[in-house]
Amino acid sequence: MKEDDAQREGWYRRAFGELYLLVYSHRNEDLAQREIDFLLQKLNLPTGSWVLDLCCGSGRHLRFLRKAGLCAVGLDLSSALLSEAASKRGLRGALVRGDMRHLPFERTFKCVLNLFSSFGYFASDRENERALREMVRVLEPGGWLVVDHINRPYLERTLVPRSEEEFPEGRLVQERRISGKRVEKEITWIRKGEEPLHVHESVRVYTRTELEELLQRFGLEVKWWWGGFEAQPLAAHSPRMIAVARKPCASQ
Repeated sequence: MKEDDAQREGWYRRAFGELYLLVYSHRNEDLAQREIDFLLQKLNLPTGSWVLDLCCGSGRHLRFLRKAGLCAVGLDLSSALLSEAASKRGLRGALVRGDMRHLPFERTFKCVLNLFSSFGYFASDRENERALREMVRVLEPGGWLVVDHINRPYLERTLVPRSEEEFPEGRLVQERRISGKRVEKEITWIRKGEEPLHVHESVRVYTRTELEELLQRFGLEVKWWWGGFEAQPLAAHSPRMIAVARKPCASQ
C-alpha cells in the first residue's frame, strides 16, 4: 500500500482535532439538546439507565444525557475531542478513549447511541461490521441501538462539490464527492503566513436496505426508521437516516 493510501485509510486518526470543531461548528449544543430530548422521549429510558454515547466527540450529546439523570459514558478515539469534552461540567469522569471496533466494556448498556454519521469510517465493510458487532455485544437484552447516518438519496441530490468560508483567523475550503459507496471530503484550512492544513474524510454510505440487513444479521429488530430528529418518516428527501433497533429480550 502506498503511503498516501495508508494515510487516507486511517484518516479518522488525524481528522478529529481542533479543525473538526471549526468545520462542524453548526452542530452546536442547542441542537444536541433538542436531539437528546427527542430520543429520550421516544425511548423512555428509566432514570439511572446506563447509556453509551459511542464516538462522543466533544461531548455535546453526552452532557445532556447525564443532565437527564442517565449513567451515560462517552467513548471516542480522538484525544483532542475528549480533552474538549473533559472541559465541560460533569463529563471528566464519564469519558473513555478507545476504538469502536474493540469496546473496553464488559457491562451492558440499556442504550447505545451512534450519532452524526459516526458509522462507516473504516476502509473495509468487515471492519465496519466489527464495530457494529461490538455495539450489539454491549447492549443488554431489550436494549436500544440508535444509528444516525447519512441518507444517500438526499446526499446525492444536495452534495455541494466545493465551498469556501471566511473566518477572522483564515479561510476554510471544502471539496466533496461521492466515490462508489463512500463520500469523500478534502478540507483545507488556510491562514496567512502559515502552511495550509489539509484533512481528509471518508465515510461508507449505507443504504437503508444494507443497514437493515446488517442490523438483522446481528440479531436486532429495527423498530423505527426516521428521516430526522422529529420522527419524520424516512424518505428520499430526508436529511438523515436514523435506524432505531432493539436487541431481543433473553426470554424471546
